[in-house]
Amino acid sequence: VSLLSGRNQIMMESDSRLLASPVVAKDLVIEPDIRPKLTQYSVQVGYDLKIEVPIAGHPKPVITWTKDGAALKQTTRVNVVDSARNTHLTIKEATKDDGGLYSINITNMLGSKDATIEVITLDKPGPPTGPIKMDDISAE
Repeated sequence: VSLLSGRNQIMMESDSRLLASPVVAKDLVIEPDIRPKLTQYSVQVGYDLKIEVPIAGHPKPVITWTKDGAALKQTTRVNVVDSARNTHLTIKEATKDDGGLYSINITNMLGSKDATIEVITLDKPGPPTGPIKMDDISAE
């Protein structure tokens, strides 16, 4: 035991004592939790998109991202970085193909949680795809 009095520190020792039952030290365990700030993001084609999703859980959950039901392929353009409290998805120079449903699964020994985020890519509309069927043509 250490007592502080002004600038002087007094050290005191106490006698050890036997406990009635053994003490078991347990690691802190927290159920996984995921709470995206938004469930829908829009990005203009050619611009960057950064999504930060807060997570919780101990031991640190295993984080898995999928896009449209398939494992998310990380490239130099599409990247996921995980930290103790967040998972970040970064898409550089978004393309039309980057739009879709992104799912995040976090799992630890107490269970798992899922969240889904929709990414909408905005671009100039393309030409109509055919065949085009005409019902009626008139002079008016």
